[in-house]
Amino acid sequence: MVMLQLLHGIAAKQETLEQGVAALVPLLATIVERLEDAKVEPAVPIARYDQMYEALRPAPPPDAVEVPPAVPPAPVPAVGWWGRVFAPRTAP
Repeated sequence: MVMLQLLHGIAAKQETLEQGVAALVPLLATIVERLEDAKVEPAVPIARYDQMYEALRPAPPPDAVEVPPAVPPAPVPAVGWWGRVFAPRTAP
């Protein structure tokens, strides 16, 4: 007898859930229709940091590259006594 009462209670809850789901379907359909009919506004572009704060922009790179002046060749060191003694020999 107790099991029968529990089953009747479960059946009543199941019927309530079925009615709720049945009522939910038209509600969702109207929500979808309203969303489809709504006009889509274009997105507002978001400004970048450098566009908002021009004073903080870095200086542009220079257009021309400066060429350093030509460096004269280094002087040849004078050969001392040891340099003459141990100088490489040339072929005869």
